[in-house]
Amino acid sequence: MRSNYKVGDKVMIACNNDNDRYEEYRDKTMIITDAYYSDEYCFAYDKSMNGMGLFRLELPNGNQVGFMLYEYEIRKCV
Repeated sequence: MRSNYKVGDKVMIACNNDNDRYEEYRDKTMIITDAYYSDEYCFAYDKSMNGMGLFRLELPNGNQVGFMLYEYEIRKCV
């Protein structure tokens, strides 16, 4: 599966993502710092995602976001 995102891209949580755990970060710009496409290098990767990107994120001030998001959970900043 080819990703629409790469390390360094600025993203936000997707509008249709209704997970309450992400409320603190909704409408905030985040930067992709790492990308994983299998469980080979990331224990948290769900094999059923079949190659979809899982991204580690940080805020523009350098603070790490406390969770990773799959490609379907984010959108590019405009």
